[in-house]
Amino acid sequence: MEKKNVTGNDRELPKKVIGGITFLVDVAYGEIREQHVPQNTILFNQMRDTGKNYEFDYSPYWRNVAYTWTRPYFKIELDYMVKLDPERMAKKYGLAIDQLPQRDSQLVCDPGLIKDRLAGNLPRIKIHGERYIVDLEQKELRPEKAKGKPLI
Repeated sequence: MEKKNVTGNDRELPKKVIGGITFLVDVAYGEIREQHVPQNTILFNQMRDTGKNYEFDYSPYWRNVAYTWTRPYFKIELDYMVKLDPERMAKKYGLAIDQLPQRDSQLVCDPGLIKDRLAGNLPRIKIHGERYIVDLEQKELRPEKAKGKPLI
């Protein structure tokens, strides 16, 4: 399945070559994805945060994260997402590029959203200009204003 550009940005995704294989950096999904085999992904949360960058052991055989028994493997260092694609990261978190922190782990969710959730308010999303309520308990995505059947 091909992943869509969910950030609404039409420019090409940044590329990183690892072991001769081109990977696309997709901050919307928090992953790098092999350009010609898009189902081959490496999630940023599979990588170690060294305090300076990300690091992971790469298997050229699997073209993915190496397991402890995988030989040979190479240590790969990769910049933080805020450095690899600052424009999309700023858009994703609703910040100006110059407001981005130095490390991905320093990004935080809007405290107002957390406060609303703890108060029992359901999250809302906007799809093509229309607002919807996300109700996981009822397994529904329903229009905020209109009375009618939920979408899901």
